[in-house]
Amino acid sequence: MVSTISNDVFRSRLPFIYIRILVALITIPVIVIAIKKPSILQIYLISNIFAAAALPSILLGLNERCYFLNGFDIICGGLGGMFSVFIFGTIYYQDARQGAELMILKNGLYGDDWSAFGS
Repeated sequence: MVSTISNDVFRSRLPFIYIRILVALITIPVIVIAIKKPSILQIYLISNIFAAAALPSILLGLNERCYFLNGFDIICGGLGGMFSVFIFGTIYYQDARQGAELMILKNGLYGDDWSAFGS
């Protein structure tokens, strides 16, 4: 991770000690999630939702007519896609907490409602 973050993200302009600290900070939430022992299928579904939310902006970035799009725009588009899942869940459930839980499918894929289809 240190090599990738150093070379690809910061173009070797940041000292390694700062990148190692960043990797240590990233490790903390990973350990917390690993302790909760989520199902591997749940993790796959969460990553699938994130990928599906980011896909439209990535495909627009590949089109030659959209030459004005850069990497920052693509990242903002992916985050906007996840934000739209949150907005849908908030409107559907009329509760912001359940809207946020819809992004990680906390109620599961096969619920009694159409929430998973909306996400």
